[in-house]
Amino acid sequence: MDKRILQRKSGKLIAAAAAASAGLMGWGTTQKADASLVIEHRAASATNGATISADKKTVSLSTVPGTTTVTMAVIARITGSNSVQTSADFLNNGGTTTANDDTLQIVTGSFVSNGLLKGNFNTATGALTYNSRTNPFNAAGSVNGTAADFDSDGDLDIGNAGTDPTGMFSGRSAAPTFAVLGSGWSQGEGSSSGGNANDNVINAQTSDLQIGVLRYITDGTGGTVTALNFVPRPATDPGSALWFEDGASTGKTPGTGAFTAGAPLTVTAVPEPATLGLLGIAGLGLLARRKKN
Repeated sequence: MDKRILQRKSGKLIAAAAAASAGLMGWGTTQKADASLVIEHRAASATNGATISADKKTVSLSTVPGTTTVTMAVIARITGSNSVQTSADFLNNGGTTTANDDTLQIVTGSFVSNGLLKGNFNTATGALTYNSRTNPFNAAGSVNGTAADFDSDGDLDIGNAGTDPTGMFSGRSAAPTFAVLGSGWSQGEGSSSGGNANDNVINAQTSDLQIGVLRYITDGTGGTVTALNFVPRPATDPGSALWFEDGASTGKTPGTGAFTAGAPLTVTAVPEPATLGLLGIAGLGLLARRKKN
């Protein structure tokens, strides 16, 4: 495969919304899809006995209150219009693997929690205390982002609500990058590459690449549910997002392609037993009153 084809192969299909992801997983390779770049969260682990749903889109807290840290993967799903794939020894192990003809290079945006259940993406305002980027989307120009309560709801998000990228998360690969089928591996033109279990070709039009990892820390107070989501930088330049669909040498940007956030990751708090008991008593009272009437 020549250099240009490899470059375009380097990262097809990224990011799909949680609602769309289930459908995409079952699509055949000949079905036409709407080309897009979608960013979403998937829960990877949770402390304090919290449980994660099978689709990794819901985390249920088992102890309320109690500090729980939810670690989540930031996934970019890129979907092209054609079904072109290339098979080669991408892993340099003597075998043959497959990649699509779509690639990803840049994603920039913010992260926010929406709901009454309070929690923070960092332990304090300012620079993140952990690395939020994953290889190879940690090249020059990429940044972890800055924790700030930019939506003024009382907890810490990442980034800001404007177009200024200062403080936002930015995952950048040194070259357009593609996922390799079934290998948990992504590769770009040249030497940029990385192993990640979440990197995979879904079908001949769609693939996933993990661009980051985030932490959400909550003590379970304030409410029973919150939604964690990505907010694309509201600007149309390549610094907001840059990807390549269908082997094209000209990249897509938010001004020329669809760059959106997928379905949010939901964190729910289960009421304490005492609270459940009070709710039960109240319910019995209502039933008794209804029977009397």
